[in-house]
Amino acid sequence: MIVRAVARSLKNGRFAQRARLPCGRRDPRRMAAQGMMISYDGLVEKISLWLFSAIDGIWLMLRGAGTALIGKERTDGLTGRLGIRRFKNRYWRHRTTLPDGSRLVYRPFDKCVIDEIHKKKAYGGEGVFLPGQTVVDLGGHIGIFTLYAARRVGPQGRVVVCEPGVENLALLRKNVELNRFGQVSIHSCAVADRAGEAYFFTAANGVDNPVTDSLIGGAGRRRERVSVRTLDDILDEERLDRIDHLKIDVEGAEGLVLKGAPRSLMIASRIVIEVHAPAADPKEISATLEGLGFQIIALSDAPLVIEARRRS
Repeated sequence: MIVRAVARSLKNGRFAQRARLPCGRRDPRRMAAQGMMISYDGLVEKISLWLFSAIDGIWLMLRGAGTALIGKERTDGLTGRLGIRRFKNRYWRHRTTLPDGSRLVYRPFDKCVIDEIHKKKAYGGEGVFLPGQTVVDLGGHIGIFTLYAARRVGPQGRVVVCEPGVENLALLRKNVELNRFGQVSIHSCAVADRAGEAYFFTAANGVDNPVTDSLIGGAGRRRERVSVRTLDDILDEERLDRIDHLKIDVEGAEGLVLKGAPRSLMIASRIVIEVHAPAADPKEISATLEGLGFQIIALSDAPLVIEARRRS
């Protein structure tokens, strides 16, 4: 955190000035300073990730010793009172290379999403996403599925992703930039049945799982005021005339998304929805999709996922 704060202060200081003279000519000294700043940012990130990795090893060793000496419950209680768990869940960062070669910066809580997408193939395995296709990702989280789709559709394809949570969005942007996926368009908004603003309920104090951030309220969770748009509005802006794959994972707001997407659903070929009952009713969602000409071809548990394809 201290290293990052120093980097931000330097970046906002003289190194952040534009490398141009008043007459429009470039200033070689400022250009060199900017190059140094870019290199410095990269170095800071590498040092930060290395420190997190080292501290994580120490944390696991201490937690193991505490569990052996006083038991797991008392150890967890102690680390909770000291604020260690809160700090770890919110600020800890790891960097890994995913099975398909994409690079990812993530938090401890995000491991379950990596497994869901890369091991369980919750939204489709190899051969489902093809080069040149268009993918829409609602509930982008930190970009794990976004990277998965972008890697497969390639530079000729497109991935449109929406994520309203501030912390998730920052990691989403970082991960897309890290992989240089220019085919990805990011929208910082929630998606529902009408445009405007709404409260977005996020993980409180780093204790709750940020994977479950949602428009649907929950006890003890923080509130953020976020922009809300309909999927139809977003697709009009992106000028899309087809959606090959529509992935929806919005933690209970699935029904709201469908209500705000009549035109979008007409140009969608395949839809995969992670349904979060009781906020969303799987039977109602299935009936809605069938009424729009989709055939339900898969219904899996843990997590509950509905897959639908447009009838020929």
